[in-house]
Amino acid sequence: MYPENPPRVRLEWLIATARAVIAIGAFITLVIIPFGSHNVTVLDGVLSWYLLYSLAVLAMVWAPVKFAAGWDLAVHVVDIISLSLLSLLSVGTMSPVFVYFTFLFICGTLRWHSRGAFWTAVAAISAYTMMYVYVAFVLQLPTPEWGAFANRSVYLAAIAGLIGCMAAYQRRYQNEISRLVAWPRKIPPEAHALVAEVLAESAEILNAPRVLLVWDEPSEGYLNLASQSGPEVHWTHEPEATYGSVVIPGLEGKNFQANDATDEQGTVVHWSGGSYRQRRGRPINAALQRRFEMGAVQSWSLDGELVRGRLFCLDKPNMRLDDLPFGVLVARMAVSRLDGLYLLKHLRDASAIEERLRLARDLHDSLGHALVALSVQLEAVQRLYAVDPARASAQVDAMKDLTRASMAELRRALDGLRVPGLGDRSLPQALHALSREVGARAGMEVCCQVAEGADAVGPAVSEALWRMAQEALTNVEKHANARHVQVCVEMAPHAVTMRISDDGCGLPPDATNRSGHYGLRGMRERLEGLGGTLTLHSNGQRGTLVEACLPIIAASRQS
Repeated sequence: MYPENPPRVRLEWLIATARAVIAIGAFITLVIIPFGSHNVTVLDGVLSWYLLYSLAVLAMVWAPVKFAAGWDLAVHVVDIISLSLLSLLSVGTMSPVFVYFTFLFICGTLRWHSRGAFWTAVAAISAYTMMYVYVAFVLQLPTPEWGAFANRSVYLAAIAGLIGCMAAYQRRYQNEISRLVAWPRKIPPEAHALVAEVLAESAEILNAPRVLLVWDEPSEGYLNLASQSGPEVHWTHEPEATYGSVVIPGLEGKNFQANDATDEQGTVVHWSGGSYRQRRGRPINAALQRRFEMGAVQSWSLDGELVRGRLFCLDKPNMRLDDLPFGVLVARMAVSRLDGLYLLKHLRDASAIEERLRLARDLHDSLGHALVALSVQLEAVQRLYAVDPARASAQVDAMKDLTRASMAELRRALDGLRVPGLGDRSLPQALHALSREVGARAGMEVCCQVAEGADAVGPAVSEALWRMAQEALTNVEKHANARHVQVCVEMAPHAVTMRISDDGCGLPPDATNRSGHYGLRGMRERLEGLGGTLTLHSNGQRGTLVEACLPIIAASRQS
């Protein structure tokens, strides 16, 4: 029957409570404190009945389960008849019941908006007239004089008209806010679809036949012009200096309207500093005005995080000044959508860069280590071939297996389906195997000690620590000329720490900043991505200590 705004239960409870208050007030005024009525017996009976009826309705709507069909119309008709009769029976031009007709008009407005106020006035005046005739000529009871009766009818019509106008304004405001709230929140995947959405929503909310969006492309140096006329959307890119300033100096950043954008002496009303101000002149760049054949125009500034521009409503038949402050909300919604478009684009670009860095780290951690191992084994095979052919042949077989594994790892990395290097092994198993492999290959003594509980850390932490151990041991094998290496993993209540130390020649001062070397830098980035830290200690010829610390909470993160 009427929109659920406010909700029907709350609305009916409000009306029932007001009705009960009105009935009690009328009872006190006309019965306890008599107001000079000549129809006391009939008036007391009608008033007593209306008081009981009001309390009964209030009890019924206190906790309703479901309203019956026509409930609102039925109680409204009873209110009209009851208050018309009470007003008529309380003789005198100053009847206190008469002002309660305002309650009827408000109820009609709340339930059915401005048309409710109109039809309530028609029904109230008709009921009041019929009861006047019945009481005066049939029952022959005292009634107000004809002049007083006519005055009351005119008052009723005036009050109904006033409340109806207020209801129409409130209804328009409610519709505008509802359309603004209904603006879609999800950003379309395509830029053209988003621009079409902004144009369509702006045109609907502002009731404009044509809408034009003009904005600068962030960091690109050209101007976007998107317009809509009916279902068609046109979006073009122009050099940034094509129109210079799209509005005349003095109107930049302001919201304005003009009845004729071509009139050099026309009046331009702009909203500035919370008030309306006027100036004369043509508000828009002449070339832009001619291109889009602008006549009546309203315009708002777009000032977002990335986007700067203007929103134009063209050929609007009924422009109102209160459209300017309301249009600010529409412009903010429009610019937030455009900002979202470009922010999403920047996020995608940043994601692509991050993916390239990840791929570089992964290739270094997998293929890079394999190539280093192959290089070392090739040198060993070259030395062993003349001395021990059988051992050299075994090394060649191992190199073949490593090459096949590296190719498989490379394919997985390029396909974006790389599985963790640990495979099905736990972290302690993988570290012990890696230590034995590096020690046997490089002729070093590698001691590995892993604290109890290290096998329970999450896959992200295990993968990071294993990759770090792989990188650190590869560096020792390739550069340190060490004899002894210590790998130690310690567990704490909220963190896990790995230390890898050697007795080699140490690190050069610029080891972490060398161009083209991803090892140490990749280790640091991998650990920092999980909230951890990497610390390097090197004392010249006394060896190197690499220490990584990761919070246990990082175990819940995905690799």
